[in-house]
Amino acid sequence: MTPFLLQVARHYAPVLSGREPGPNYFFLFPNRRSMLFFRKYLGEEQRLDPAAAPFILPPMEPVDAFFRRASGVRKADRVSLILALYDSYKASLPEGQEADSLDEFVYWGEVMLADFNDVDSYLVAPESLFTNLAEWKSLGTQPGGLSDTQRAAMEKLVGHFFDDGEALDFGRKKVKRDFLQLWDLLLPVYRRFNAALDAAGEASDGRACRLFAERVRKEGVTAVDAAFPGDWTFVFVGFNALNGCEQTVLDTLFKAGRAECCWDCSSPMLSDPLNRASRFVAENVARYPQAFPIDPDGLGMPAFHVISVPSSVGQASVAATILGESVPPGSDPIECAVVLPDERMMMPLLNSLPAAWEEVNVTMGYPMSDSVFYGLMSTLADMQLYLRNNREGEPCFYHRHVESVFANDVFRIACGPEEEAVV
Repeated sequence: MTPFLLQVARHYAPVLSGREPGPNYFFLFPNRRSMLFFRKYLGEEQRLDPAAAPFILPPMEPVDAFFRRASGVRKADRVSLILALYDSYKASLPEGQEADSLDEFVYWGEVMLADFNDVDSYLVAPESLFTNLAEWKSLGTQPGGLSDTQRAAMEKLVGHFFDDGEALDFGRKKVKRDFLQLWDLLLPVYRRFNAALDAAGEASDGRACRLFAERVRKEGVTAVDAAFPGDWTFVFVGFNALNGCEQTVLDTLFKAGRAECCWDCSSPMLSDPLNRASRFVAENVARYPQAFPIDPDGLGMPAFHVISVPSSVGQASVAATILGESVPPGSDPIECAVVLPDERMMMPLLNSLPAAWEEVNVTMGYPMSDSVFYGLMSTLADMQLYLRNNREGEPCFYHRHVESVFANDVFRIACGPEEEAVV
């Protein structure tokens, strides 16, 4: 079995190195990780070919960075998005209605941000989606464009919130009322929120995608050339379920003969009609044909071995033992991946690995908030926060904070002999 990204690298390496004629390629990936592995395989192919001359890597980007750069707007950070959304929410409230505090709004704000991002990514008309539920109930007829199943689902939702014979406690009624009020605010909040971001020259990821996709709808491939000067052929590698913005850009580029697609679809699991993912893959391959024949063997069917371990630290220790027994030291770490369900298992895993293991391919990063350095800085901040003066006016620190600083690994590494004596 040849890895999919290695197959893509082998297919395009002759053109990229200048050994064969071809267009100027611009590669797009669903995420940064796949882009890094493709870059590695491309370098290996160049080194393995004695006749290959050095060449400059082609431009390549994750698809979110591609849309953000093409839209010409800055990416707003999460805190700025929440604050802008909160201001839009307060401005959209009916006169006289008191707004929730920011702390109370944060949970709903995160949900709303995710919903707004999906609305923009899939090019959904917000006026059609954020329909006032009270207006829906009063219509009593089926608006155009909905199937019987969709109408039944909406009627069930509306009926739940407008039950004439409610025998509910106050708490449940309040939840229903709060939901209806928030639902009816979604459209004005969405409009004010995007207007505020547009005025600041910023956008969420979904909004950036929508801005560029709508420009492509109006201007065609000219919009792509304006954002990325040069006669590029864009290669979409390893995508699966495409959103509306991606489909809009792909349709335009394919129609102009300026796009190629590489689908990782040779696994028998992805050709199984009972696997929902196969539906997306089949639609994609039919709509945007494969750029070159993929290895028919694919990944094969996976084999699973389940081991019962009572604790997370124990799981990390067992995983390290399995690695030491089944994978020889010095093997290419890319050939074996360790998948962690929890970031906090990273350090127990690394500390359990045999000494001969210098590298391991772990599929999750390590959060700064769990690091030893973060713990040191947090304790130093607590020391300042709880600083008090004694009766003589001398500053005093709480002893547990001092002991925590002295026990910190970063502090101990920085200590010299004199500091160790003081500790």
